Amino acid sequence: MELTLGGFTVGTVDEVLRSAGDACEKQLRGWVGSLEGPAAQVAAYQFGWSGEGARQGGKYVRAALTLACTRAVGGVDRRAVPAAAAVEMVHNLSLLYDDVLDGDTVRRHRAAAWQVFGPSSAARSADAMMLTAFDVLSESDGPDGPVAREASAALVDVLIQLAVGESLDLVFEGRTQVTLAECLEMVSGKTASLFACACRLGPPPNLRARAVGWCNSGLVASATQLRGEGGPPRLAQVLATSGQQSGHRPVQPQPTAQNRPTDSVGGPSETSRSGLTPTCRRRPTSDS
Repeated sequence: MELTLGGFTVGTVDEVLRSAGDACEKQLRGWVGSLEGPAAQVAAYQFGWSGEGARQGGKYVRAALTLACTRAVGGVDRRAVPAAAAVEMVHNLSLLYDDVLDGDTVRRHRAAAWQVFGPSSAARSADAMMLTAFDVLSESDGPDGPVAREASAALVDVLIQLAVGESLDLVFEGRTQVTLAECLEMVSGKTASLFACACRLGPPPNLRARAVGWCNSGLVASATQLRGEGGPPRLAQVLATSGQQSGHRPVQPQPTAQNRPTDSVGGPSETSRSGLTPTCRRRPTSDS
């Protein structure tokens, strides 16, 4: 299957994903290698480089979108690699937080990192991964510098949207019904925001409008190809338009304490997800 953006064939899906993984892994290993102690161990495990079932890491879908959009508008792939790697770093650290908050015990077909290292170590590693990525991006020099520094600023906004989406998810767990509009708002922050950002980061500023246009007109179809999954049309609409949304208002989560064992991360962890209507129940992603 070939991936096409704006009428330009970037390559087959397998080629695009493999290329993104090859391009970003060296950068990511360098960043993770700069960490120390448990933080480095947790990060290496999260990326699938160590532990039982090693090499069970993600598909590099978001990094692939960054590099594919860059290539499709005639940009230089190499200059977009730090931004693509940063997108994958943010995605993986968000999964560390998410698994702790939700109490999900399996990630990518093996035990979630917090199950192996403990919730506190997983959360602290996510903190370290985030700070390391921003530190490296902000100090980038040479031809890669402008794209890297802009990626750093854009990812700050994405992290806010991710936090809002996670907050909504936690709020919804304590309710018996969630409307489709509310569910889509949650997905927009928790999932779509990083997809939309990935499409904008790689292309140089003078070519970015074209990539943003693809995103806003339904580039989610390409993301769906890369993930190898189907999805409802309304979800496609949210993914395609989330890059234009602003003014999200944080919602204070109110999880039920009796359903969450308390730990030192600062909150209870989920053991039951009952309460959501079937149409809005969040499906665990084992390969995200």
